[in-house]
Amino acid sequence: MKFIIDKDDFLKHITIAQRAISQRSPLEILEAIKITAANNRIRLVSTDTELTIISECECTVVEEGTCCFSNKLLSDIVRKVPSGEISFTSNGDDVEIKAKFSKFNLKSMPHDDYPEIDTHYSLDKSVKLTMKELNKIIKKTLFSTSQDQARPTLCGVYFKFEDGLLSAASLDGYRISSLKFKASVEENSSFIVPYRTLAEIQKMLDDTDDIVEISYARDKAVFKIDSALLYTRLIEGDFFNYEEVFASEDYTTVEINRMDLVNAIERVSLIGFEDRISLIVMDFKDNNLNIAASNELGNATDDIMVEKTGDDIKIGFNGRYVLEGIKAMSADKLTLKLSESIRPMKIYEGEEYRYLVLPVKMQA
Repeated sequence: MKFIIDKDDFLKHITIAQRAISQRSPLEILEAIKITAANNRIRLVSTDTELTIISECECTVVEEGTCCFSNKLLSDIVRKVPSGEISFTSNGDDVEIKAKFSKFNLKSMPHDDYPEIDTHYSLDKSVKLTMKELNKIIKKTLFSTSQDQARPTLCGVYFKFEDGLLSAASLDGYRISSLKFKASVEENSSFIVPYRTLAEIQKMLDDTDDIVEISYARDKAVFKIDSALLYTRLIEGDFFNYEEVFASEDYTTVEINRMDLVNAIERVSLIGFEDRISLIVMDFKDNNLNIAASNELGNATDDIMVEKTGDDIKIGFNGRYVLEGIKAMSADKLTLKLSESIRPMKIYEGEEYRYLVLPVKMQA
């Protein structure tokens, strides 16, 4: 096998393909990228058996063939060689990489040992989103997924298409993120995408209106992003009915400036965020919000002017959870809704995005 390719093109597609390679692979061959050259194109494949990425690009193919090569070594070499054309030649298990005055003679891995990749999925549904839309979904939901493998349906983001609307949600048992907006969908359906899949997809997205096509069935999906295809399993099972939690009655409504809230929490948390659970106490009284934190080092308080209707309320939270939710938002003004000190706080960014966080017991 031999092909000639521009360094920047090669590096771009290596970077895309290698995202499916696990850092803790039990098999050495899964640390490789499989390269196939034919019809003046190369096809790069990587997998961890649950997530597979295929990326293709044009090049000059002198001799067709297939080889497997160490992902880390290949990316390091291509990143360091001079700009311009790279010649890649494979003969048996011998590989030669040349770029201007640089030459490497190396050993490849046996491509016959690479697992067969099933890319012939029977996918009967599809939807199209812009990169900007998918990026927004991931940014606003991925951080609140669960890492508890004993609750697999919570280890990903729930997508629901119904009556011309796309709803996306995630929760980890302590907070819920929920996003809803109009989308062009032909039929109602839903699925759960694993955390890792979306984390890798996010690295491939630009904030543009370029289209991402998602084809899916009950347990599998394919994301088409530019010239790359990402094959993933879906998480099977029923997602938690989070709408019931948001439907609970509220007695207090607060309008607040988002950055005032971010800055106040960050200031009082300077003495408390070394702990995994960093308690802040939010005391809503008249049109003032007092935020306080304390530990053995001392205490800190901060006051914010707000517009409150309804009952005064004093309630405690994990400050990190509140902060992560509001940092996923971008609006100048937010609406907070509360009922009792033992019930969750709901944070609304307009009508599109909702975030719910459970309270924690305040110190006596």
